[in-house]
Amino acid sequence: MEGYLDAGELASLWMVPTLTYGVGDMLTTMAAVNGVSALSEGNPFVATALELGGTPGFVTLKLLVLLVGLGVAVRAGRSEDLISYYAMPTLLAVLGAFLTTYNAQLLIAT
Repeated sequence: MEGYLDAGELASLWMVPTLTYGVGDMLTTMAAVNGVSALSEGNPFVATALELGGTPGFVTLKLLVLLVGLGVAVRAGRSEDLISYYAMPTLLAVLGAFLTTYNAQLLIAT
């Protein structure tokens, strides 16, 4: 492989965003939207995915975002752009942690 790309490191880097953005946000969003009638999805992209495709549509949207991010990171690693290589999983991990926490707070408050 050319550039900086270590498969083991890449897998480790993407574990956290997969758990926070992929699993955590997905589970708390589904619990809020399906379990609490007073709550509705505020993100128009997610609301559209849920409206058009239900849970499979939402899961597809999540996977697409993760795959695009992973693709950017792989390309960045191959071109030795270490900022983008590390920024993509970090951004999605932080976003996922925020969204999961926010959704959990909404669930607890209702």
